Amino acid sequence: MAANVNQESVLAASVAMTSYRLESHDQLSPAAPGKVMILGGSFVDKTLSLTRMPPVGGDSYAKELHNGVGGCALNVAHILRQLELPHAIKVPIGVGLNAAFIEAQLKADGYNDEDFIKPYEYGDPKTQDCGVCNCFVDAAGERTFIVVPGIENHMEPGWLKDAPIEECDLIYLSGFDLTENNGMVYLEEIAARKRPDCAVYFDAGARVDFITYEARALLYKLKPILHLNLLELELLTGTKHLVKGMAELTSKTPCPVILTLAHHGCLLGQRLGHTAHVTARRSAGALPSFNSTKTPSENTIVPKSAASSVFYQAIAQAPSLGFTLKHYPTIPQKVLDATGAGDAHSAGIIAALIQGQTIDEGIIFGSKLAAKVVGQIGARLTI
Repeated sequence: MAANVNQESVLAASVAMTSYRLESHDQLSPAAPGKVMILGGSFVDKTLSLTRMPPVGGDSYAKELHNGVGGCALNVAHILRQLELPHAIKVPIGVGLNAAFIEAQLKADGYNDEDFIKPYEYGDPKTQDCGVCNCFVDAAGERTFIVVPGIENHMEPGWLKDAPIEECDLIYLSGFDLTENNGMVYLEEIAARKRPDCAVYFDAGARVDFITYEARALLYKLKPILHLNLLELELLTGTKHLVKGMAELTSKTPCPVILTLAHHGCLLGQRLGHTAHVTARRSAGALPSFNSTKTPSENTIVPKSAASSVFYQAIAQAPSLGFTLKHYPTIPQKVLDATGAGDAHSAGIIAALIQGQTIDEGIIFGSKLAAKVVGQIGARLTI
């Protein structure tokens, strides 16, 4: 760790951090965007309003607000599809009512049989259905999940052999899909087949602590872009200390680490002095804007608060621990349901990167998408 850090080197590292692009960015543009591989499971997503969670042994009424297709991977794919950006999906589909419901929706979206993994077609006799995610939303819009897992939690080697991994510029993975034995199935296939310039984008998820030690070690070897929130930071690093947690993660990957902070925006962290994949070229404005959602500029005056003070302190401390931080504030939005906000944020970042744009541009666009999704019920965002 660097004890004494030159001011100019910190500034240079900060510019490099926000200018980060995919390795293949010189070949990527709005006219010829790269291809994304979206890997992960899908399930029936039930959203229920609940005034409060009952105590153990208690009882509480809930009201069903939404019933649809869910899953972090599919939420990201749904946004990329609406933006007409090239991507492929591989989704395990079991046998049962849930699986039939999911397959019908995905085919209505325009996906085909080649986008599905059906175990019986691989000679596997498993007949397990897809899972169900029960999402309880309280009066403040915060969500609590209770998941009944299905076939998506029982991946087997060979099920990804038809996934076009070699063709992709970026591969998306959710921590929900890498838990327990699933992790090595996904990661070993990716490690064996991805191109050297293909980026791995890892969206942590609230079950990240169920990812095995071996899978985590292999994930870090792939040098992923990391996207997570404060709870996931604690689960992944074992510390509630923001700066120490970010120091650990930025030491494990040279790529950006994006820490979302709900209505406080997000922090972008990267290893100090990392200058790879940076050019002075600026891409044309390829991403749609939403006039109803304002994003603060560099010159926006952010009101002083205890929270913002903590972020400023973190930014000041980071260089002495070997990394840099940048805070992206956001305009607070009325939250009906926070489900899917992180997925929308990731989708915006990915959309920018595969068009040759910078992580800076991606975070701004992702914040706009996240602001839209929290104003609706359900995680599936219609742009």
